[in-house]
Amino acid sequence: MTSAAARPAAPAGWLAGCDPTVLLGVVVALPVVLGRTFDARPLAVLWVLALVAAASLARVPARRLVASQLAFVWFGLSLLAVNAVSRDGEVLASWAGLEVTDHGLAVGAALAVRTLLVGAGAVAFWHATDPERLLGSLHQVARLPVRVSCAMLAAYRLLDDLPAEWATVRRGQAARDPHRVRDGR
Repeated sequence: MTSAAARPAAPAGWLAGCDPTVLLGVVVALPVVLGRTFDARPLAVLWVLALVAAASLARVPARRLVASQLAFVWFGLSLLAVNAVSRDGEVLASWAGLEVTDHGLAVGAALAVRTLLVGAGAVAFWHATDPERLLGSLHQVARLPVRVSCAMLAAYRLLDDLPAEWATVRRGQAARDPHRVRDGR
């Protein structure tokens, strides 16, 4: 999927009017601030609030928001599973030599919900921020050097065109005679 198809033509919503450097700072600070929180309940409340904010303030369509959270759900489930069987605590269940502990479940659930929360914030940021405006803001507000800003903008534009270029290469390969490719002629 190309980024032109995935990204809206012009970011909309209240967050789109905010300074992109500030939004990036919030998205980066979120996991740092929540780093010592190991209770899943307040994190779950914050996750729901982040989903509501992404839908209303960044105008992320519900279908795209749900689809984007699926990758974070799988990662969160892996965090839950690993922590449930690798931490000390009272054994709640045992299966195939693995012991699920209460402390492991609690920590794993908190890490899983924190992953979903950070993912919701990242999706809202991505949807509400125009990349060129972000790079201009990083140059002006965060004092990023001009060379770095220009290089990042060039890299973004290259990556934006890369899916179409890759599709062209694949179509060209598919048009070749498969026998010639196998024989090396």
